[in-house]
Formats: sequence, C-alpha cells, structure tokens
Amino acid sequence: MRRHVVSLLALCIASATPALAAAPVPTSLSIAVNPTSITQIGSAVVTATVTPNTGTIDCGKGQIQYNILHIDTTSTGWLQLANNLSVVANQFSAIFDGTLIFVTPGDRVSFRAGYESTAGGCNFQNDAIGQSPTADLLIDASAAAACPNGQITGVHIIIEGPNGVGAPPPGYAGTWSFDVKVQACEDVFDVTAQGGANGWAPVKFFTPASAAVQQFVKNKNTVYLWTIGNLTQGQTATLTVNVGATIKNSPNECGKVKLLNGDWSAMYATVAGGARTKSDYTNYTSTITVSCP
Repeated sequence: MRRHVVSLLALCIASATPALAAAPVPTSLSIAVNPTSITQIGSAVVTATVTPNTGTIDCGKGQIQYNILHIDTTSTGWLQLANNLSVVANQFSAIFDGTLIFVTPGDRVSFRAGYESTAGGCNFQNDAIGQSPTADLLIDASAAAACPNGQITGVHIIIEGPNGVGAPPPGYAGTWSFDVKVQACEDVFDVTAQGGANGWAPVKFFTPASAAVQQFVKNKNTVYLWTIGNLTQGQTATLTVNVGATIKNSPNECGKVKLLNGDWSAMYATVAGGARTKSDYTNYTSTITVSCP
C-alpha cells in the first residue's frame, strides 16, 4: 500500500511541473532592395531573409521599416512600411512605392527589418525583434521623356505623311504613301501594330518589303498586322504604307478632303513574355485635297 502511495505522489509532482520550452533556434536577419535606385514614380521590392542555423522558418511575423534622409539633410525617422508579414520560404517582403510615399531626387531611403516568432511552439526567433542591418535605396531624377507629350510608358504610335501629289485633280490616278511610326517610351517586348488604309485607296505594298506584315479581314475590312518585336527605350520602328487609286473624274470631287490611312494601334508588353497592353488609336492625319482648275 505504501508503494502505491509513493508512486501516486511522484505522478502528481511530475504532472504539476511545467515542461521546459524548447530553446529558440538562433537566426540571422538580412535585407535587400531591388532595384537599388528608382525615380520619384518608381517602386522597389524590399526583401528580408531570416536564416536559422537549421531547418526553415514556418511561423513568426516580420516587419519592415524605412527612414528617408532628404537631400536637405532632414529625415523622417524610422516609419513602418509593413508589419505582421508572414514568413514564406524564410523570407518576407514589402513594396516601397514612390507614388505613395513622398520622395524627391537625391533622397536616400534606408530600410531595416525585424522578425519575431509567435507563441505556441514557434521556436525560431531572433533576439527580441532583431533589427537587421540596413539597405539603401537612392531616388534619382526622372529621366527625360523618350516620347512626345511627356509620355514615359508604353509606346507612342503616330501616322505621318502623306507622300505624293497632295492636290490632285479629278480623274487623277496615282500612288501615295504614309508612315506608321511606333516609338518605345520604355523598353517594350513583343510589339505589334495593326491597321489599314481608307476604303477608297487600298494598300498596294509596304516599305520595307521585308517587313513582317500579315493580312486578314475583320468586320469586312482588310486589316494588316505588322510584327515589330522588341524595342529599347527611345527606339522607333517605321512602316511605309503605299496606297493607290483613281479619283472620280467629276466636278463633285472638287475640294474634297480624302483620307488615306485607317485606324492604327499597337500592342506591347513591358516585360519579356508578359501580358500585352493596347495603345491608343492614331489620329486621321494623312489626307489629300482634290483641287480643280
């Protein structure tokens, strides 16, 4: 009987003693910014990496802070960019967006990160919050716009011309041309342009003849698809569209303004293999005026 009492007492003491928590796994914390310089309207990805001695981080939360040292030497002090960030594959990240946070050319933005494990068995943690070393982002002056009207993104497409007799008489049979120009306002990929001529003067040929142009019919209209490829910022591609027709030999034609080009637009992607965006349509700018003696 005494043996049973002793055993029971030992069991009670053991159950009343709390289990020792597993020691936190030591970690290190680093931070990086990509890219390391942007303009006032740019953005950068700030990524912190939590590295344990062994294993992977599958719990805990991170935070990223920033401090802006302005060109006039004033600073914001450390502010929160993002917090309560989940750690995925040992990393957590946030985006610094120059359109949302006020910066000026010449500013330097510093970032630091912190990581802390949560309760309930998450034993990966740095000391306290464990601020990382800092990483810097420089704010550059905005580059001059590569395209007309201050356009800095996408592509700019325009019709120029015509070339040929600009004031033909009634009954005139001739050939005219207009240029389709596509200019890259930034580096763009998989660029194409499509459009056509006006109904009264159909397309005869293209210059250069080697241009990759395909013809198809859309809504009973003949449309031409010009494959351009990739363009670097500021680069221009030009396709000359040669059209021809005979103007009606009638006094009723006198003074008529006759349009040569149809609608043209471009498609492009801003990253290789990315989704493509459609540009605005061109204006109707290539015309001739029938003149009578």
